[in-house]
Amino acid sequence: MGLTLKSSTPALLAAELLPAPRVREIISEATVGVCSEVFRDRLEAIILTGSLARDEATIIGGTNSWSLMGDADFLLVFRKHAPKTDDAVLRNTEAAIEARLKQAGGAAVVGLASVVGSYFQSLPGRSFTYELKTCGRVIWGNQSTLDRIPSYSAGELSKEDAWRTLCHRIIELLISTENTSLCEGRVTSAVAYTALKLYLDIATSYLIFVGHYQTTYEEREQVLKGLSKFPSPDAPFDLKAFSACLSRCTEWKLRGLPAEALAGGFTERAIAYALQLWFWEACQLGSVDSEYSVSTLLKLLARRQTISQRVRGWASLLRRSGWIKSWRNWPR
Repeated sequence: MGLTLKSSTPALLAAELLPAPRVREIISEATVGVCSEVFRDRLEAIILTGSLARDEATIIGGTNSWSLMGDADFLLVFRKHAPKTDDAVLRNTEAAIEARLKQAGGAAVVGLASVVGSYFQSLPGRSFTYELKTCGRVIWGNQSTLDRIPSYSAGELSKEDAWRTLCHRIIELLISTENTSLCEGRVTSAVAYTALKLYLDIATSYLIFVGHYQTTYEEREQVLKGLSKFPSPDAPFDLKAFSACLSRCTEWKLRGLPAEALAGGFTERAIAYALQLWFWEACQLGSVDSEYSVSTLLKLLARRQTISQRVRGWASLLRRSGWIKSWRNWPR
């Protein structure tokens, strides 16, 4: 299943004025300013995470304005004995930061999460942990905060977590295409961007499974390109074809999404690659052959869950469903 992608068309989502590092500085300055006013001496540090921290964020630039695609995510590290921060306060603080950015001609969705220093010492071996330790930025406060994170090698990262990340990206794409028909041959830029993120995390998930994960998009592209030269016979799809696709997607993520990405085929192929990888990884997790059906495979995976994992799963579902308000759905 090959995919030929060209780069000759103009970019729809491109930074015409402000480069990613400058946008990172602007958003970080606004976040530090507002959080310092709201929380004062309760904070130990403020940490920037995600693609913005890696200077790999996608930005729509203009002459007098700019907009960040995706979220600007921060960890607010509170002092040990600081009073617990209410979620409503965090949401109001996010809104205040976004309003300050708007006044400065920018637009970004800001996400704040509150933690304490001990949070970092117990982080499990997942891609988020690996990336946070490697690429997280302490933009204010105790500069040694991230040193508390345990060191994991790429081969020690959780495969189940990588599979769940892939699941989340598939769900995001399904949500974005809710009112879109791929049969029409064109999609919106929002759908295309979500498909682009799916392509990138297909690479992320696969590289974790084979023990070659890297923290940046460009590093992952280069590693996968190397693996595609000597592909494993049990790879989930044609690695050479996917590697060529990933190279173009990496360029688009960093420099702008071209008009050709709006073609329905781009999104359809993302779905096809994702489904192939989803099934391959599920078989790896279940230690079974690919002869099983999807429903049987899911049952096998469910049986592998511990009691505590099942309890957390049901509790999460109840919380997202409104707790007692969802009682009519409990029988099913």
